[in-house]
Amino acid sequence: TADHGFIYQKLELDEADFIEVDSAAAGIGKLSRRFIVGQNMDKNPSLWNITASSVGLEGQTELQFPRSINRLRKKGSGKQFVHGGAALQEIVIPCLSIKKLRVSDVSKVEVSVLGQTSVITTNQVTISFYQEEPVNEKVQGRTIKVGFFKKTGELISDSYEINFDSAQTESTLREVKRTFNFTRSSENNLECLLKLTSKIEGANQFSPYKEANYLLRKTFVADF
Repeated sequence: TADHGFIYQKLELDEADFIEVDSAAAGIGKLSRRFIVGQNMDKNPSLWNITASSVGLEGQTELQFPRSINRLRKKGSGKQFVHGGAALQEIVIPCLSIKKLRVSDVSKVEVSVLGQTSVITTNQVTISFYQEEPVNEKVQGRTIKVGFFKKTGELISDSYEINFDSAQTESTLREVKRTFNFTRSSENNLECLLKLTSKIEGANQFSPYKEANYLLRKTFVADF
């Protein structure tokens, strides 16, 4: 409903607050303090007159409303109350559009490196990454960039960018595997880091996320 309630006038009403209309006049079907419904009714400058067709209704019905906060004179109590005729607050239905700005209860999925030996004995290794929960309204996906690095910051393997945005409830379907080939600069007995960085929302940059320590102890060292 668009009805905002009413305005109560405590002071005694003046004659100027009333609009005189004969309820028995030709064409009037119903008269209240707030409106008149009928057909072919006499026009009154104190009343706003509209037709049914102008408000999307069928038929020849006419509607009349008091202008401003005046009221139609009618016997009985309640004359101290006025609703404002066809004022905007009477005929417009307010709609609220709510945009939730709080982000405290919205998070990104967590990604883990599945348990494997921390010693790498070959020139390549396959690592499994696990998205710990499905994405939903409150848990958003995450883009991870991952690779092996020397502790000096030098990349010594392939680097991958992986989207973890699965909505699958079956845990095995949220596991991702990647095979990393090491570069020639990855010398034997090297302590290195598997670095995971997370993409910053709305930017083409990544921030530190997780790290795991590994030791390159190659059984056979390439002769080149």
